[in-house]
Amino acid sequence: MTTLQVSGQQKSQETLAEHAELRIAMDRLRVIAGASMDVIPADRLQILLGHDLNEFALRVQAHFSSEERGCYLGIEGSPELSGRLGVLRSQHEGLRVRLRGLLEEIEATPPRVDFGDRLVGLLNDLFHHERSENEVLQESMLRDTGRGA
Repeated sequence: MTTLQVSGQQKSQETLAEHAELRIAMDRLRVIAGASMDVIPADRLQILLGHDLNEFALRVQAHFSSEERGCYLGIEGSPELSGRLGVLRSQHEGLRVRLRGLLEEIEATPPRVDFGDRLVGLLNDLFHHERSENEVLQESMLRDTGRGA
């Protein structure tokens, strides 16, 4: 394995670890978004959700920036995967826009009734996006080690 392959493998492993951390943060937001007003009063729920959503947005922004900086996912040079990478890269801005919109709304008093549903929709889309990235990363790692197509 070349030094470039080792570096790419390391970047891929780091990205997979970031994806795992994002899934935990998404799960936490799902739980909070689904909390009953019987458990947490609406005003406190809004504060809690706003705090966690803001932290999540910062994490997502840093994560996307890391992926977009230099070699996207550490496998930019792979012509076989470049089309899939282009689609994934183009999804980042749409996800950012939706996340910013939810952040702005949670600061309003009160947010729209369907806020929780729209948050869960965004989390679902982000989950599928990250899963697709994982698939590309794993395929790239298999190729680098000579076990892939």
